[in-house]
Amino acid sequence: MKVKVELEESGSIDKNQLQFKDDYEYIAYLTNKISELEWQLEDQQQEILELKRKVHEYCEEIIRMNSLYQGKCEENKNLINQWSSQHCNQHKQIQ
Repeated sequence: MKVKVELEESGSIDKNQLQFKDDYEYIAYLTNKISELEWQLEDQQQEILELKRKVHEYCEEIIRMNSLYQGKCEENKNLINQWSSQHCNQHKQIQ
């Protein structure tokens, strides 16, 4: 009994017509394809986990940088106030 299968696959092959001698060959082929897809899925899951970890690290870094920025803004504000106060005092002394 010959079995004919048509598959659509992504990549360079749009359609691939396969013929199998018997059901066992067809089952072996499908089992192999399932295994390949499972490996691809596992690889993609690992990649997703790695990307999630990187996104989390980047978010933590952004939070840290924002905190540093806010601190520097506060320092600059204090320095401006000190300079303004000293400048005012010097101006009063001149008059």
